[in-house]
Amino acid sequence: MVKLERLHFLGAALAPIADAVLVVDTDARVVFANESLEELALPPRSPGEDIRDEFAGTTVRYQYQDGRPIPWGETPLARALGGAAVVEEVLSLNVPGSTDRLIAVTASPIRDDAGGLSGAYALLRDVTGRLRAEEARRRGAEERAQLIERIEANRSLLEAVLHQMPSGVSIVDASGTFVLTNERAELMFGPQPKCASFYDYDGFDLHRDGQRCTANHFPLSRALRGETVRDEEYVHPRESGAVHVNISAAPVVDREGRIVAAVTVFSDITERKRMEDALGRARAEAERKAAELRALLGSMAESVMVIDGDGNVILQNRANYALAGHWFFHVDDVPRHARLRIPSGEPVPPGEFPAQRLLRGESIREVEYSLDMRDGSRRHLLVSTSAVQHGSSPISLGVIVSRDITEIRRLEEAREDVLHAISHDLRQPITVMMPAAQMLRRNLTRSQMDREVSVVDRIIGSAKRLATLIDDLVDAARLDSGQLRLRAEPCDFLPLLRDIVSRAWTTQDQARLRIEPPPEDVRPVLLDPARFERIFVNLVGNALKYSPPEELVTIGIEARDAEIVAAVRDRGCGVQPDDLPHLFERYYRARSGQRTEGLGLGLFIVRQLVEAHGGRIWVESEVGKGSTFTITLPFVPAPEAVARRER
Repeated sequence: MVKLERLHFLGAALAPIADAVLVVDTDARVVFANESLEELALPPRSPGEDIRDEFAGTTVRYQYQDGRPIPWGETPLARALGGAAVVEEVLSLNVPGSTDRLIAVTASPIRDDAGGLSGAYALLRDVTGRLRAEEARRRGAEERAQLIERIEANRSLLEAVLHQMPSGVSIVDASGTFVLTNERAELMFGPQPKCASFYDYDGFDLHRDGQRCTANHFPLSRALRGETVRDEEYVHPRESGAVHVNISAAPVVDREGRIVAAVTVFSDITERKRMEDALGRARAEAERKAAELRALLGSMAESVMVIDGDGNVILQNRANYALAGHWFFHVDDVPRHARLRIPSGEPVPPGEFPAQRLLRGESIREVEYSLDMRDGSRRHLLVSTSAVQHGSSPISLGVIVSRDITEIRRLEEAREDVLHAISHDLRQPITVMMPAAQMLRRNLTRSQMDREVSVVDRIIGSAKRLATLIDDLVDAARLDSGQLRLRAEPCDFLPLLRDIVSRAWTTQDQARLRIEPPPEDVRPVLLDPARFERIFVNLVGNALKYSPPEELVTIGIEARDAEIVAAVRDRGCGVQPDDLPHLFERYYRARSGQRTEGLGLGLFIVRQLVEAHGGRIWVESEVGKGSTFTITLPFVPAPEAVARRER
């Protein structure tokens, strides 16, 4: 009874406090419960009620904060009945029809004077608001810490990116104080100390349109006033030379639209400006060259057409229009408007026109065609093409040049008429004169009329010189026109040489000629016998003419791998060094101590004939000692060489 009174007394003492109070005896029966329990949405407690019945039902659920249910034996009140003291243990209280609450429970055993257990009490306080506020504050602090960490990371990333940028960047706050600048900006304008005002910084020495830019008009200050500046160009003077700078600037605003900062970007465009200036100069130069080219093409008598790799005509002159009577846009248009023929008169197929061949990568040089004109006349053309290749395509640019040679062909026909007249009408008197003079000489010789024989010899010599002059004129003209045709055939060189010597010179001249011992087994030589006789007679005749009468003229022969070498050596006056490079030129007469006859065509014709045979000719001479004229002529190819070539 005494124990129960002590429990009631303790309950009455605790009743005024704000916390809910529950006092139980050792059997867990309610001794005292104040009204604050109802504020926790707990059902009212009656004296003598077994508190453990509450844990057997489902009306009230006590849980740990992680949601696990608490059995009676682990509750603070049960542990207090077991003699343990529990201070401010937080539990979750779930009452149907009410929100979950967090309650802090303090429980302690109640002992009598002898120390015996007489019961226990529990103080229950609703700490839901406080704990949730603390949790919110904790989470807010964590979120702020994480946000600050992200901001610092982003700032570090921003600084790293800015320092790697090829452009300069400066950021100022709303007051104009430098917040961040990268290395490139400092290289361009010098250090921009943090916490320094942009308005006090004198590194931005910029000029535009010849005027220095003031701080108030600088893009960064304009951005702080809300203006966005894009790609304005300024000049920054330096001792090493002016630097061209491209500047953009923009304001930074917060959610309320207030300007909190401004950022500006500087790009060094000096090299770009130099390139633009160089490009402008190059463009002007290209336009000038193009104008010169157009003027040149316009003044050319030749027809010129320039095409690209797809056959589009990109340039043509007026001479081309005059020939074709049409302005072309593509090479496929040419066969439709131009009737082209080969020299034999057959039409040229459309796919074989010079432009079409050029597109396939075939270049031609001075190929003759004839063009039927609209008035019925025919023009003769020499056409050449050339191409510029790039990559794997046959051409990237092609040029077709056509030269009108109609007048040249008419002149050639007139020249042929003259040559025919010279060859026939002038040679005919000589043909009549020579046999008569030779017969007269024989008769005078038998009559021993030496003075008259001498006169006839001069007549015969003059007739021969006249025949030589006629031959020189005719051969030179035919060589020029390409009408001189060789009739090359395999010939035994030595027998041919000896035959020419026996026929071409008198016995007296033959006595001055000496053929050096030739090599054995000389292979046949590929030559035109009549043209070779002309070569040999000219060289030996010159050697006899320019040598003293008592001196010999030697003929040396040497066989090499693919050619025979014949050298005619005299012991005459020689040739001056200045004359040597010109000896084989048309109409050239070497300077010598004696007067010579002729037109200066002999050695020119000799060189042309030797080269037409596929050979070479040269001269070596020493003044006062004589000259050596050397020619080479090809051997007839060996059978195995011919077989290899055919394969």
